[in-house]
Amino acid sequence: MDKIKMLEMENERLKIAISKISISRMTEREHDVLIYMAEGMHRRVIAKMLDIVPETCDSFIRNIKRKCGGELKVVIDYVKKTTR
Repeated sequence: MDKIKMLEMENERLKIAISKISISRMTEREHDVLIYMAEGMHRRVIAKMLDIVPETCDSFIRNIKRKCGGELKVVIDYVKKTTR
């Protein structure tokens, strides 16, 4: 196996690990919001789906971003792959 392929595989393993750690730190409600975010739903739609006001949804999104650090896109990509 060439070095580039090995690095790509290691990078993918790290992304999965980061995602699992980030998700494990979330509340159940934050996890629900994250799944809807991964589906591409707008915050107002998410709020309506969860029967909460948009400001509460914004708070969940802020918490999700904080818990993911700078890896929100990685976590969302992981959720997309695992919830299909």
